[in-house]
Amino acid sequence: MNNSYYQIIENSIQKNKLSQVYLLISSPHINMDKYIIHFINKINNEQFDIKKKINFIDPYFLVDGKKDSIKKEDIINAIKNSTESTMIKNNKSKILIIKNIENGSPSSLNALLKFLENVPNNLIVLLTTNNKNKVLKTIRSRSFEININREKQTLSKDKFINFISLITDDNELIDKYSSKENLATLNELSDYLYLARTNPLELMLFLYKSITIDNVYLICSYMQLFYAELYCLFSNGISSTNFIKTNEYLSFKSDFKYTKAIKIIKDFIKLSTSSNANFKLQKSKFIIKLKELYGK
Repeated sequence: MNNSYYQIIENSIQKNKLSQVYLLISSPHINMDKYIIHFINKINNEQFDIKKKINFIDPYFLVDGKKDSIKKEDIINAIKNSTESTMIKNNKSKILIIKNIENGSPSSLNALLKFLENVPNNLIVLLTTNNKNKVLKTIRSRSFEININREKQTLSKDKFINFISLITDDNELIDKYSSKENLATLNELSDYLYLARTNPLELMLFLYKSITIDNVYLICSYMQLFYAELYCLFSNGISSTNFIKTNEYLSFKSDFKYTKAIKIIKDFIKLSTSSNANFKLQKSKFIIKLKELYGK
């Protein structure tokens, strides 16, 4: 559990020292909804269990930048609705929630900055981000930052289920990635990664056939972990996750450019999530670069 987050909120309430602007910071693929729900429940003594039950009209206001860029009018309308609202019951605080603030347009962020300089006393602004490096320093300086770490998952007998729990704690994504189809894909991927020791072409054909926009993060994250494990094993003989047994890694090449492969994968993941990228083209370029590392 993120004890630090829960303790900070609890202490702030007990000491009556709530900040007016919070920024919840997490890595990609961490679902922030449960922390938003917890925040609302603790601040206003609510009993919400899922976000769908929250009526985002009054006293809760939401701007969701998770999937779409946040526009200036989104921020202006949210500020207007939250500040002009008079429906405060039972001493509840009004809470303006802006998810994935890193996806705000320049004009929307400028409008938000002006507002954050003088937030009304009866309003709390809760910002979230999955990429703190993309959040304006001026916004961060006006916020009380709380880091949200990925929570440890219960270990499963299935190594692929354990892998999925390493890359996300979003329950919806876990369910999606744990489908029979995706688990079968990971199993095949593992086989082809081993086969690539002698026949890398089969791995390249598999990647071209199997990688889609929906599973690119899943497949590439597994490959990244696989190469990282080999790099660690060849560097110091220690495996951090036991995805590759120590008695197996010696059959791989010690002089393979594992760190280069990891960088190629990371770059592809980044490009594949960009709305401006041609996915098929980027996939082809990724596979060509990976094939060049194998030298066959």
